[in-house]
Amino acid sequence: MSYGEDGSDGTRAVPSYIAAEAETVPIPKIVVPRPPAPPPKQSLWQRLGDLPMRVIYRFAAGAAAVIVLAAGGVTYWVTRDDESPTSAVAAPGSTPTATTAPASPSPSSVSALAPGDATPAPSASPDGATATAPATVEPASAGTGSPAATAEPTATPTDPATPDKRLKPIEAALADPRIPGRPKTKRLGKLPGRPVKVTRWITDRRSRIAVPRLPGKWRTAQPKPFATRQVLPRAKGAGHRALLVSCPVPILVQERLKDTALLAARWSLNHQPKGATIKWVASQPRKVGKRDAWLIAYQVKYKVKGKKRSSMAAVLLTEVPRSKPALVFVSIPDGQKRYWRHINTIVSKVRTVR
Repeated sequence: MSYGEDGSDGTRAVPSYIAAEAETVPIPKIVVPRPPAPPPKQSLWQRLGDLPMRVIYRFAAGAAAVIVLAAGGVTYWVTRDDESPTSAVAAPGSTPTATTAPASPSPSSVSALAPGDATPAPSASPDGATATAPATVEPASAGTGSPAATAEPTATPTDPATPDKRLKPIEAALADPRIPGRPKTKRLGKLPGRPVKVTRWITDRRSRIAVPRLPGKWRTAQPKPFATRQVLPRAKGAGHRALLVSCPVPILVQERLKDTALLAARWSLNHQPKGATIKWVASQPRKVGKRDAWLIAYQVKYKVKGKKRSSMAAVLLTEVPRSKPALVFVSIPDGQKRYWRHINTIVSKVRTVR
């Protein structure tokens, strides 16, 4: 050991074991972190929940469109009408004896009515749907046509020995047990009730005619499946509601206008209570403007809750150039008999339009 000049200790030597301890430092432990575990696999519904809302909306709209189209297709195929032959209809199960002419109607006195015989009948279904044209009301003046009398031939029913034979539409109508043969040509007399004054008309653009807009309790109603419709309030116990409608005739058009009118009268039983039968009142040619027309008026008899009831009805067919004849159909139950005279007004006030 050495000493300094000032008597202090000089530099001392450090033992080697002490130096070794000072220089030994523990090595830090290196830990490698484990990779994070993968997230759990999501279900289909969870993945759908992560989609943007615009994608979900587009998918829902597409699914709705497919469902609507599928439903429309199914409805069309289920409800569409079967095509029926235009020249013949199936014969009914029971037909009259061959070469037997239908019975002639016998006159009876029922308050200014001169009807023929009455017997019951199945209704004819239309061969096409009627279009619904918007109705407009317009003031105008009315013109009446003068009827003329013509001879009426009789129908020849089919042989019952051949029940599968096809009948023409008019033959099928005459074989219908609710139709009392052909109506005799007869003018329509004044029906019970009070006449009504008409100052407005409803235009049926599809049929190219204008029907009177009846005043008082008559109201316009939703026309479908017709082109125009007017109704009276419901009468208690009447069995059906009084109505006045117009449209292109919804049955097979025949060569003669009066045959088409007969088929239209048979078709009108679809709008009468079940089991209704017809009793002819009048059948006559008319003029609506300059066009030919044919009128058939008839009484409809039926039962409501076991009670005998009736309606007064009429069909007026008017020729329309290059189109089906225009039909005006009116029916008023006996519970509103005071309105029966309106039928005279209606058939005399129908007008033609271009």
